[in-house]
Amino acid sequence: MNSAKPTEGTTPKLTVPLPADLAAKLEAERQRAERVSGYRPSMAQVGERLLRRALENTAATAA
Repeated sequence: MNSAKPTEGTTPKLTVPLPADLAAKLEAERQRAERVSGYRPSMAQVGERLLRRALENTAATAA
């Protein structure tokens, strides 16, 4: 875990170990996003986007 203390008004960063297959998928999506947009999103942003997409797909198939 990151032992650095966040400054006031910032969110502390958290380091979490991931299974290799999940980390590979996130990194591939991160690289794709960088090619498309020109900037490198954080792993948290990539993960959030993928989770939202998965939830939308689940909701669409359930309806």
